[in-house]
Amino acid sequence: MGLVDELVARIEAAKNGQQESKTQFQEARDSLKNPKDILKDPRYQVEAARETKFFGWKVTVPERTMLEYLLLDSLHSIGGPQIENFYTIYKQANNEAIERFPDPSSNPDHIRSEDRNRWLSTDGHRDAFRHTYWNSLLTKDFGEPWAADYATAHEATPNNWAASEAMDLHNNEVGRRIATDNPDASPEELADLVRQALDNGELIVLDKNGEPVWNNDTNTPVCGHGLAAKEQGEGGQPAPDGYEVAVNDYYY
Repeated sequence: MGLVDELVARIEAAKNGQQESKTQFQEARDSLKNPKDILKDPRYQVEAARETKFFGWKVTVPERTMLEYLLLDSLHSIGGPQIENFYTIYKQANNEAIERFPDPSSNPDHIRSEDRNRWLSTDGHRDAFRHTYWNSLLTKDFGEPWAADYATAHEATPNNWAASEAMDLHNNEVGRRIATDNPDASPEELADLVRQALDNGELIVLDKNGEPVWNNDTNTPVCGHGLAAKEQGEGGQPAPDGYEVAVNDYYY
């Protein structure tokens, strides 16, 4: 059982037949282990895979294999989601995240000016929203198994720092759960549901010291996050096999 599943189970237990409230959610959430503990959980690290390119886009080998099958689907009209959908989803998640969390005029004191671009795009509330929304959209169009395997393969890139990787894998889980729980939701409704999850403190960001915290941590406001230390995690789950994923999760 992953952190998200465990959290949902505790929330359900907290309801006792009553409608869930934000307070109940927070009590259930706070009863879980500290978010920093996911750095010790092998479910929130992925063994590194070799990196390659797909039409100029830097990807892992498992990602490329899965995308090649989507491309074949587009070329041969086999049916089902096509690669255009994939790129549309990627852009949509990124653009929605930027719109909801625009660039601040300045950096916090703990961020160097030369780190601004990395800081804007990773480890904070914008990044948390983007990953969560991206996974909800992937799940809606491609199904939960394919979305889970692709998002996990994406995190297998070399030099993916441990804290960032754990944060992304957790937020990816939340996004897939939102889409699974709301199968008829439109992309716009999914975006609002992701924002609601963020407002409830369900996502993880990195604090100014680069350590995982709930996104509503009072010491880590929007645009107050830090950056992950450039340290790789140890162990972790193996990267998905792109061929097996394409055959088992997509075509059959």
